Amino acid sequence: MSMTVDAEKFCNILKSKGMNAKELAQRIDMSPCTISNIINGRNLPSYQFTNGCFFELEMTDHEFMDCFYRQNILSNQ
Repeated sequence: MSMTVDAEKFCNILKSKGMNAKELAQRIDMSPCTISNIINGRNLPSYQFTNGCFFELEMTDHEFMDCFYRQNILSNQ
């Protein structure tokens, strides 16, 4: 099962934390282009991305699951 990003939920969390993708990229040591590709579904999220997002965005477990696993869970039902 490959993990995808719910772009709408992810962008809402970014916005609620007062951050943009470029700033997140700097904080988790990834290129802004890579972050954009992950959010837009062109690349799959890596461990570095998901772990960095969890800690830098101070995501709750629920937010994390909604952003990275919800689509997979729903498609398996």
